[in-house]
Amino acid sequence: MKMLTGDSAMLSIDLNCDMGEGFGVYDCGIDEQVMPLITSANVACGFHASNPARMWQTVRLAVQCGVAVGAHPSYPDLVGFGRREINVSAEEARADEWDAVLRKTMESIECDVLLTTDAKQGVNWRDLK
Repeated sequence: MKMLTGDSAMLSIDLNCDMGEGFGVYDCGIDEQVMPLITSANVACGFHASNPARMWQTVRLAVQCGVAVGAHPSYPDLVGFGRREINVSAEEARADEWDAVLRKTMESIECDVLLTTDAKQGVNWRDLK
């Protein structure tokens, strides 16, 4: 994105990264080293690579580093880390329990963890990925 200011042009780039990927004792990234280098982070919201504790930890780290935060939900594929093709038609996905589970979990549990009043303090919030 180019922003014009007076006679000169200033280039502004959002350096974005998926963060908070891991669960329990499993770390799937180097968030502490990467977070200070980026301007916005998509925080993993379960199903493929996270849990509520990891989400909170990632949001706190983003706040400490002055990084904007967004949510990165996914369909259920914890074993495949969200990298496997889920071979279902759109009709099957809508009819399947996944749709209801995904919607309930994202809207009422996991994404809400990121959007609660306590978490909002000091956080520059972005959209869902």
